[in-house]
Amino acid sequence: MLHGLPVLDPIAAVLDVADRCAHEHLVGLCDALLTPSPRYQGLAFRPMCASVDERAEHVSSWGADARSTRVRKALEHARVGVDSLPESVTRLLFEKSGLPEVQIQLPVQTDVGELTIDGGWSALRCGFEYEGIHHQTDREQWLSDLARFEALARAGWKITRVTARDLWHQNRPALLHRTRKNLSANGWRE
Repeated sequence: MLHGLPVLDPIAAVLDVADRCAHEHLVGLCDALLTPSPRYQGLAFRPMCASVDERAEHVSSWGADARSTRVRKALEHARVGVDSLPESVTRLLFEKSGLPEVQIQLPVQTDVGELTIDGGWSALRCGFEYEGIHHQTDREQWLSDLARFEALARAGWKITRVTARDLWHQNRPALLHRTRKNLSANGWRE
């Protein structure tokens, strides 16, 4: 019950839509189930966080139909700490394309203090930041982002800035090219 209304348990809601979601979106839902992010404050119902094993055990109790099989597969790719569906999609795209496994919510030491980037590869000093529309429409956010990217560059980091347009299927090769170029510039070899 939530505010007097019956609601599904979050994992049951994921199961309910499992046959209507692309795999990467299903992983994004599972990422959200595992992430106790402060960015989600204010949601009326957030006690969803649990370990992958706990979620997998719960899903196993549903049997082996197509939806539960899809959720189990998505849980195999889910990670704690992913803050948004576009971050999930970006991470999966990079890993599916042969890039090293992404570290999530990566802390980076800079001359302005510790900054956290959405994901990246600490040994290579490369990362990515997903920029939703508010990064373009909110002047303070835009100015803050400029200062962040300058501090990251001074610290020797190469950041691939990712937008919704980059995640459109026809634009993904260009995103992968930019990311590989940054990784290669900092020492990565395929």
